[in-house]
Amino acid sequence: MLSGVTIMAVPERAAPASRIRARLAAEAGAWSHPILHFDKRGRGPGPAQRDILSRVKERTGFHLVVQDDVQFGDAVLFKVDHILRNLPEDCYGAAFYAPRNAKVAEVYRKGGHLIRTSTALWGQAIAHRVSEIPAFVEFYETRLEPGYRSSDRSLCLYLHTARRYLYVVVPGLFQHDLSKPSTLGTGAKAFGVPRNSPAYEPGFNPEGVDWIEEAARAERFEIVPPKKGLLPP
Repeated sequence: MLSGVTIMAVPERAAPASRIRARLAAEAGAWSHPILHFDKRGRGPGPAQRDILSRVKERTGFHLVVQDDVQFGDAVLFKVDHILRNLPEDCYGAAFYAPRNAKVAEVYRKGGHLIRTSTALWGQAIAHRVSEIPAFVEFYETRLEPGYRSSDRSLCLYLHTARRYLYVVVPGLFQHDLSKPSTLGTGAKAFGVPRNSPAYEPGFNPEGVDWIEEAARAERFEIVPPKKGLLPP
């Protein structure tokens, strides 16, 4: 189940981040008071994610971290909660932004809904299993160079090193907002690839999906993770 929500933001975008918080706060439930976390020292998403996760107070469920450069439809937290309640208990969590790549396009075209991966190179909206957060935070603090800036690459390195995985949900429930720079500071493209996802459906209804069956037949996606910044054990 979804047990908490934090919006990762930078001070320069306080207004849109506050609007995101207000929209999410309007949804009733245990997550009706999402936290707004500002990276006031400009250290980057990696340290900000570490700070957010190290302060999670819930003891069960999943904590959703949403970056401040996203769009989403109505009742998005209810949809996230429904999907999380129906995923296998051994997964790390789920990513609710489906990036623009060939595997997502293939699964979306075939009508699939889950991709199983340890290569979590898209961090716009990821739900972290609360029971596993301490292990990830420890990994960040001891196995990565101090101040490692990337949030998604740090998670990718953890998942590969710990032999863990998460699911990418297709279609995505969150979309990059191209009207403003990303949390990483990039514009409409990142590494030459447009940041907006063609596999985004804000009106997608997850209640009509057999998520147990989807997990059983989920396609795999892996690439060799970037090792720069990874320290020896």
